[in-house]
Amino acid sequence: MQTYTVHLLRIKCLESQEHAGDEIYITFNRQKVWSTWEHKMHERPSGTQFDEFDFTTGRVHQQDGWKKVEPFQPEDYYFPAQEGATSFEVWDADLFFGDDYLGVVPIGTQDAGRGQIQSVCAGDGARYLLVYEVTLD
Repeated sequence: MQTYTVHLLRIKCLESQEHAGDEIYITFNRQKVWSTWEHKMHERPSGTQFDEFDFTTGRVHQQDGWKKVEPFQPEDYYFPAQEGATSFEVWDADLFFGDDYLGVVPIGTQDAGRGQIQSVCAGDGARYLLVYEVTLD
């Protein structure tokens, strides 16, 4: 069976669910691989909010421009030697009512060679753009 590598590139908030911003996290094959830490995502960021995270450079986009996040390990967003079907899921953490499921992005060998793939995850009034790339091993 042909194996492949998935590279997570960016996430962008198109519309937040909460006025104060969303506490977004991403899973890959049901394992959490990224979260907004103590910050929140909002389509029009203010303060410590941000609207986009670049997984290739470790930068967040805030109201006053791009800022580097430390510590940052770019290899944490490469997922090599995958077989069969895999997926990203996007969630909004909710302390009181249970986390909100915003969508799934199914991935497989059919995605290899398509360049940067953009997929929108939407649910409960929120919309997020996930960008990734798939290459054959």
